[in-house]
Amino acid sequence: MDRVGSSGEVISLEDLEKQAYRAHPEYHQYYFQQKPADPRLPKPLFAWNLPKGYESVLKKAFKTTPFNLDKILEGLSGPNLRNELRIENEESYEEEDDDDNSEEDNSEEDNTNESSEEGNSEEDSEEESESSEESSEEEESESYEEDNQMNRYSRYQQQYQPNYQYNGNSYPINFGYIYPINDNVTLDYVSMSKEHNGSRTVQQSIEKGSEDERQKIWRTLQEHVVELSSDLFANYVIQKAIEFIPESRHIVPQKMKGNVLRLTLHMYGCRVVQKAVEYASMKDRRLLFEELRKSLVRCIEDQNGNHVIQKCVEKGDRQMVMDIVNALQGIVLECCKHPYGCRVVQRVIESVDYDCVTELLQVIEPHSLDLTEDQYGNYVVQNVLERGYPNDRHNILQQIKGNIVRLSMGKYSSNVIEKCFKFATQNERQQILEEIYQNNGILQMMQDQFANYVVQKIIEAIDSSEREKIVELFIKPNLTILKKVTYTKHILNLLETLDDIHL
Repeated sequence: MDRVGSSGEVISLEDLEKQAYRAHPEYHQYYFQQKPADPRLPKPLFAWNLPKGYESVLKKAFKTTPFNLDKILEGLSGPNLRNELRIENEESYEEEDDDDNSEEDNSEEDNTNESSEEGNSEEDSEEESESSEESSEEEESESYEEDNQMNRYSRYQQQYQPNYQYNGNSYPINFGYIYPINDNVTLDYVSMSKEHNGSRTVQQSIEKGSEDERQKIWRTLQEHVVELSSDLFANYVIQKAIEFIPESRHIVPQKMKGNVLRLTLHMYGCRVVQKAVEYASMKDRRLLFEELRKSLVRCIEDQNGNHVIQKCVEKGDRQMVMDIVNALQGIVLECCKHPYGCRVVQRVIESVDYDCVTELLQVIEPHSLDLTEDQYGNYVVQNVLERGYPNDRHNILQQIKGNIVRLSMGKYSSNVIEKCFKFATQNERQQILEEIYQNNGILQMMQDQFANYVVQKIIEAIDSSEREKIVELFIKPNLTILKKVTYTKHILNLLETLDDIHL
């Protein structure tokens, strides 16, 4: 049976059925990919065989969606369907009322006829009995349909009751978000994208839908890029569009013009800007970066903006990177101690050619001792030790020499000492060992909550002869004391594992 929409198009019941199956990815697989059906899924057309009180059912079913009932019905097949169904319901109720009235009138007429005409023949009585049997059969069939509909309605109600369990025989209705199927049906993708479930639905359509479906969605969304980019749920939709719709990679930067800085500093907008920088052409990357050029320091030290600057360091051309490096000049020490600025400094050291960061390193290395003890600066020093040149490591070691034992006992600086020993040359390692051997410094380190980890890393890195030296000179003479300390037990267990030394 076909329905006529608001613009005159014919929407078949099959299309409505498709709408129901597209309400969930499992439905999509079942209907379009011919995969085995989940027994819990509704039977074909089940979602549309609603009882006469269908409005109350739909209102309950769609109460968790961003659409009201009027908008849903208009989106499915236009307001005419709603009016038509409402008229049908009113007519059905009027017919029932007419039937009831006619039955009462007939009963009164029968009573008068019986009182006036008592001498009816047996043939008339037989005809009346046959007609009454036929009418009773029709009433039974009608009541059966109504009971069947009410059973379906009750199954729908059951699944929303506390402690509801699926018994394998009923088919719970899952009224979810409705996907578009054809051009006759349009949905408000902008509103859907701003809702939790709706956002996931649109993302799935972009990722797994056909090319036509993607284009249809993107035509709706592209005029709302800035609005959606700063939304809690919709920003994921724009990110997914950039990833799966190639033309969006050029359109998004164009639509962001004049709003790049605001989005870069926004909690959700910064994610979209990052994705745009990652997938856009170099020309469009420069377009985005141009709006940030005068606010680089602000972005570097912002909890959201620093992520965009890091992405520009990774994906930008040499000129973009040099602009960021120049912005760091003069504030690099401040940034090294900043919770967000330190991330940008590390990304520059990791990703940029060495000749571009030489000037920054020349500022950082003389302050290595101070940065090593800082809760954020220590990460920058570790990064230089790991990714810098040998002369950079040597310069840092010269700064912290004479403070190895003290720094090993620090919460932040202990990590730097571990990296120092790991990336040091053989001669530099020997210098570190000689320093911690003096004044039984290694014994203090073994009993410290942080320094004991440094000792473990040192024991793992040195050869067996050096380990035996540590055991004979420092551990055995103080074994009774060391065994009472919790932190030292880890070191003793490590020695037993590496050299089978039983203490």
